[in-house]
Amino acid sequence: PAASPTALPPAAWTVGDAQGVELLARLVQVDTRQPTGREEPAAQVLRDFLLRAQVEAEVIALSSGRASLFARVNGGAPSGAAPLVLLSHLDTHPFDAEAWPRESGPLSAAIAKDALWGRGTLDGKGLAALHALVLAALEAGDVKLDRPVLMVAAAGGLDAGQPGLTKVLERHPELGNAFAVLTKGGGTRLDLLEDGRVAHTVATSERGYARLHLTAVTRSDERADTGDHATRRLNEALTAVLARGFPPRLTRPTLDTLEAASEGAGFPRSLVFRTTPLARVFLLQEWALRPPTQPLVRDEVVVTQVTSGLAGGQGAADRGHAVLEARLLPGTTPGRMRDLLRARIKDPDVHLVVEDGANWSGSKADPQVLLRIAERAHVPGVSEQVVLPIMNPEPLGARPFRDQEIPVYGFLPYALDEADLARIKGRDERLPLDDYRRGFRVLTGLVIDLTAAPAEKSSRP
Repeated sequence: PAASPTALPPAAWTVGDAQGVELLARLVQVDTRQPTGREEPAAQVLRDFLLRAQVEAEVIALSSGRASLFARVNGGAPSGAAPLVLLSHLDTHPFDAEAWPRESGPLSAAIAKDALWGRGTLDGKGLAALHALVLAALEAGDVKLDRPVLMVAAAGGLDAGQPGLTKVLERHPELGNAFAVLTKGGGTRLDLLEDGRVAHTVATSERGYARLHLTAVTRSDERADTGDHATRRLNEALTAVLARGFPPRLTRPTLDTLEAASEGAGFPRSLVFRTTPLARVFLLQEWALRPPTQPLVRDEVVVTQVTSGLAGGQGAADRGHAVLEARLLPGTTPGRMRDLLRARIKDPDVHLVVEDGANWSGSKADPQVLLRIAERAHVPGVSEQVVLPIMNPEPLGARPFRDQEIPVYGFLPYALDEADLARIKGRDERLPLDDYRRGFRVLTGLVIDLTAAPAEKSSRP
């Protein structure tokens, strides 16, 4: 059943209703696209909002133009109590402004069709704004806490090494004592299961990643003899790399997802979900073909950058270059992915190196935290709902916490389907305002469930 509404004074709830859209719009209007990021003005927007709400907040510089936001609500929590951390990031995926609709550009924060448009609304400025609203509501409601609530909106959250988060951890070592981290990932998925149930997915692990550089080289003497061009070699290598995918396989995180999905599923699907040999026979190929489930069972590689070998309209014949991004299941290391791709490329003058990468990362979930998420995320009027621990397709930017064995829970408090997820990197990224307002209530209630003193938790209107 759904959780009861959390008791807060009306003024605390109006923080989200009256100021939430304006805060998100101001964040979206700041250009923080990768690779440069330039998050400092966005961090200042959050700091100014939080300081006006009487919340302790500071901007922590990373490098020229780059900065993170740190904030805290103590709420009378005992000294030394393990905090709850709300983690988001301020940089966004790149965009081509010319490709966006004129009336709703990537930095416009335009409101149309009951949604706020712009890059970062779904990943991850929308979540950063919600976290700030939650802290402001806790402060306005004078909520008494058993544990502090700390917020980090990191610079470079989409960077492989999470440099902005690392800097904040150095400045505020109490983050390393967290009892849990809430961050992006997961969400209320309307299309994950095919039996009519709504799935509240919580990312308790994330796929590994590798960034690889593929370079084709042609020697000048060879080019003179054969007329060969590195561009052709690069194209042939990319064709070989991308010509076929990787075989699907079931790994431990996905088996855990299937086991959770078996609860409440009808027969015989429940038996297939919880029996590994049956899942391999009857489910694996199905999930490998469906976009919502494909990332759970396949390694994936995409091309993110190509240097064409053309300069000023002329062939730059001696060198061609491409950047590949791989997403890795448990058991596939960055080095293993390099070797798999290298085996597909027969040309010895095409070189492949790993620039950066990390293995799959996961943390043990507390069933009580999953229960609280399920209660808060419950969609009214829908009887068939299930909470699923899941492996997030993309990096969550929380590895430094997992490295210290701190549980990380990725959950976006929105109702998402595959089309919504595709917009994160598309030219129509937008956040429905009803989802945004509901997300504020879901997250505020969840944070109070996990941190408030017993009298506050039991005080329901």
